[in-house]
Amino acid sequence: MHVKFLVLLSLVIFTTYADHSSTSFANETIPATTSAIPVPSPAAQDQETDEEKTKKEQQDDEAAAKQAEKIKNGRMALSKLTRDFQAARSKWSKSMRRPADRATALKADPSNEFGKKFIALADEYSGTEIAIEALKAALSRSTGKDKTIVSNRLLEMAEMEWGPNVSPDVKAKTGVLLNMLAMSGAAESKNKALNMLLEPAKADPDSDSSKKVFEQILRMRGQFAAKTEAAMLLMRLADDDISSDSSAECFAKVAAATTDETQAKALGRLLEHHVNNDNLVAVMNQMARSTPSEAAENWLKNVCRKATSSKVKGNAAIALSSYLNRRDMFRNFYGDAEESVRNKMDQNMLAYLDKAPDPNEGEMIESIMETYVKDNEKLIDKIKKQLFVIQNLSVGKTAPEITASDLDGVEFNLSDYRGKVVFLDFWGDW
Repeated sequence: MHVKFLVLLSLVIFTTYADHSSTSFANETIPATTSAIPVPSPAAQDQETDEEKTKKEQQDDEAAAKQAEKIKNGRMALSKLTRDFQAARSKWSKSMRRPADRATALKADPSNEFGKKFIALADEYSGTEIAIEALKAALSRSTGKDKTIVSNRLLEMAEMEWGPNVSPDVKAKTGVLLNMLAMSGAAESKNKALNMLLEPAKADPDSDSSKKVFEQILRMRGQFAAKTEAAMLLMRLADDDISSDSSAECFAKVAAATTDETQAKALGRLLEHHVNNDNLVAVMNQMARSTPSEAAENWLKNVCRKATSSKVKGNAAIALSSYLNRRDMFRNFYGDAEESVRNKMDQNMLAYLDKAPDPNEGEMIESIMETYVKDNEKLIDKIKKQLFVIQNLSVGKTAPEITASDLDGVEFNLSDYRGKVVFLDFWGDW
């Protein structure tokens, strides 16, 4: 019993002391051991914010002014370099009129030297619009490794700005840059630029804007995979309405711009569906100037046979006569060429040139001239000139008669020397 009482008393005393200690500690003031941190008033804070803002704006204005001055200086430098190049190029062009040594004169062309200067200017103004303009100027003036360097740098700039989410203005500017690369860039960059132009158009090939891109790619010189693909996409669009004038125009553009199977398909569609369409005139002129091939000759002859339009028929006769003249020129040159030269040529073309020509091909042209263009004196004159060359000036033909006076003033005929070795010296003075 005494033990229980003592324990209970101890608990009461401890609890009372704890409550008293807690209350006393809460009511006591803790002495400060550090100095108080002053808190600025809201008005002072606003003043400091305004000062910082003003200072930042001043710094931004100074930076903008420096950048504007830099751009101004860059434009002046670019303008001066362009004028210097034009002056140097003009001086060089004059020296090329009567060069003492043409090979040495060609090496003096200032284009490559100035191409390097434009690259250096681009490096000096890297990251500005001046750099882009300088590289554009260097693109058409550089050769070899320099051209590859310039092309790659411009392509990198284009890749940074090209994509589905760019603004129309940026896309238009980048499109111009890609077109420049496609026309004048180094081979690898040119191919990449064409692919970059083609990809967005492939996503919506039926739109008018995509069609313009396809036609734009077709106009690029050279043969590239992107160009063939653009041609096939255009052909597919034209096939949807194969008999329309717009399809004829499309087939004509493809035929004039390609040299592979795609061209053969386009020519076939023109012959089958549009043989009397005026668009054939441009294609026939293109084929007349093309590298001789059996396909080109057969197509022109088929147009001559099938067309009923006087305009198409007459122009087909001119194109065919011009083509045959060109074919015979190739035949005359390569027929007697050394074997080492012939081995380097396209063997299919040589096999075609080695074939004997159709003896009646001149009669076909004469028939068209007499029937379809008899009232068009200009066309008749052109056809007659081409026919004369084909029928009289090819290897193996009898040389046409020449009447002239010798050094003593005595008149002679070329036929007077038949059977004799004759040296003809044609010369002129100007």
